[in-house]
Amino acid sequence: MTQPAKANGEGRTPLPFSFRALILDMDGVLADTEPLHQRAWDTALDGIPLGEVAAARARWVGMASGDIVKELIRAFGLTTPAEDLLARKRAAYRAMIRVPGVLEPFPGVREELARWKGFPLALATSGIREEVLLVLEILGLSGTFDPVVTATDVPRAKPAPDCYLRAAEGLGVEPRDCAVVEDSEHGIGAAVAAGMHVLAVSPHATPAGLQVPPGAEAVFTSTAEALRWLRFF
Repeated sequence: MTQPAKANGEGRTPLPFSFRALILDMDGVLADTEPLHQRAWDTALDGIPLGEVAAARARWVGMASGDIVKELIRAFGLTTPAEDLLARKRAAYRAMIRVPGVLEPFPGVREELARWKGFPLALATSGIREEVLLVLEILGLSGTFDPVVTATDVPRAKPAPDCYLRAAEGLGVEPRDCAVVEDSEHGIGAAVAAGMHVLAVSPHATPAGLQVPPGAEAVFTSTAEALRWLRFF
């Protein structure tokens, strides 16, 4: 597997693929939203120890909230209707991200994406459309991606490949001509299943501790670094 190049491009080993379009995931790629989602689930599942909720949810990072809530109901034997739990979670999450300064893009992401203006660029996420558009607005990234494909737009959310295949269709390119930036196991699996070239990001890992996830071409400590790598490739 290929390891990332240095920031200045010295000592690089070219990645073994070419691409005509770029697709990004949102949560964990554009911003560190996972802790906020966890806090929102903690609010919705009030009464269950926080550590137990976090441990259970770790298995489902990257999946749609509608699928996660079904897993949580099974895991904890809950009797509350899935629709009610999901509504509580979404209300808590939206209230949090609307607070100024709570949700910010990862360092360098907004600036790096500006350098891709004019290149076919899409978003493929397990979030629902209303919430995804709100996050993009808060991050200052509205209008950056076309198309924006959400769980609302496809029959199956990640780890199914549907959102990535729909994004490629919207971009007018073949899946094999797409590069993807993803952070979760389920998201990487979805992009690989779609037949795309995947770069993984692991924002909380140290360079020495990076391991390339199965199916990915390379792994990076930040989204901005992955985008720079592709831009100079």
